[in-house]
Amino acid sequence: MILHEAIIKVLQQAGRSMTTREIADVLNKNKWYEKKDKS
Repeated sequence: MILHEAIIKVLQQAGRSMTTREIADVLNKNKWYEKKDKS
């Protein structure tokens, strides 16, 4: 999944606006996005 798709998924599931920190926390928790260099 590309980053933009993952962000959309997070926001749709939350049903509300979120801070970038909140979005990043959800992405990391669910492992929906990982950079190609794995960092």
